[in-house]
Amino acid sequence: MLRMRYSALSALAAIGLLAAGTVPPAHSQAAAPNPAKVAELRMALRDLYLNHIVWVRSLVVTTRLGDKVAVGEADEYGIKNAKAIGQSIAPVYGQAAADKFTTLFVGHYSAVKGYMNAAFANNFKGNPALKKAAVARLLKNADEIAVFVSSANRRSPCTGSC
Repeated sequence: MLRMRYSALSALAAIGLLAAGTVPPAHSQAAAPNPAKVAELRMALRDLYLNHIVWVRSLVVTTRLGDKVAVGEADEYGIKNAKAIGQSIAPVYGQAAADKFTTLFVGHYSAVKGYMNAAFANNFKGNPALKKAAVARLLKNADEIAVFVSSANRRSPCTGSC
């Protein structure tokens, strides 16, 4: 459980580095990042990640309460938000990177949802086998996000398992 939290936090911290704009984007190593685009991305990511927290929380609470209409709404907006987070990096890192990040972040949202469903199975007693599989999926996704983020900037001084 601790490893999962560490991997997830590491991946999210690495994603935050995308917004930092301290080094050039991967597709153009010679050019410096546009400060206006970096600032715009930073603010957009802040709002998108706050919304991510809101929609995941809404999904959990409404699922626990059994409100199917609210669950559907939270899930719809949670997926839209995950896609928006992925696409938010396009102005700085290009459309191909944004498409890849979108796939990874939608996978993150789906993995979190899968864990929640496993934890709520059996009349909220949980299903250990499903929880174990969900944790494995979360860890795999966190690793994929970490690899993607670390490869987005080839000039990073971090190599290996930072």
